Amino acid sequence: MTQLAHFIWVVPILLFPVLWFVICTLLGILSGWYSLMRRFPDRPEEQAVLKLSRQSGSMGLGVSMRGILSLSSCTWGLRVGMNRLFGPLHHNFLIPWEQIDVTRKDGFWGPRVKLRFADSSIGGLTIPDYAANKLWRSIPERWPEAGPVPGVETRSRSIAIVSRQWLVATILASTFFLVVPRLVAPSEAQIPMAVAILFPAILLGLFSMIEYSRRR
Repeated sequence: MTQLAHFIWVVPILLFPVLWFVICTLLGILSGWYSLMRRFPDRPEEQAVLKLSRQSGSMGLGVSMRGILSLSSCTWGLRVGMNRLFGPLHHNFLIPWEQIDVTRKDGFWGPRVKLRFADSSIGGLTIPDYAANKLWRSIPERWPEAGPVPGVETRSRSIAIVSRQWLVATILASTFFLVVPRLVAPSEAQIPMAVAILFPAILLGLFSMIEYSRRR
């Protein structure tokens, strides 16, 4: 019995790296990352004018990449990379500026910028507007978007946007913790209201502080 219990614990631990690698590979396919690597190989000799680390975005078939992207503006183009822990085979790719089309839109979590890549069937890369604006300011003569160069986001605007995101996310999470348990098991002991509200508020507040630091 002891050997069986040991086996039950060991097998998942051994299989986890394999499962993680499979999931990362699948997301690389769905996001179109591997196709972009082949279509737009990196040029290591191109020095970055500005590099933004721990950025968020989405690619391809809505694959979300939270805080694991790196975006670099180079004279020749835009370099996109990923934290190797989440993409062991996701090598950097560098897209020429003239093959990038920029579209801005307002999303549920704030303004977003979609970068579409010419000569590619991939849906493109969607990033927050503040990240795109930082890249634009770093190399205004090459950025593929018309109009005046955006200024630095004010502290009050950053606070307002992050606070709104925190409030909406907290309301949704608290509602989930309060309503779902009562629907699933109405006769069982439920999560106290204070816990259902304070736990997501504090946890999401920490993430909001990180988001604020990225905007600044």
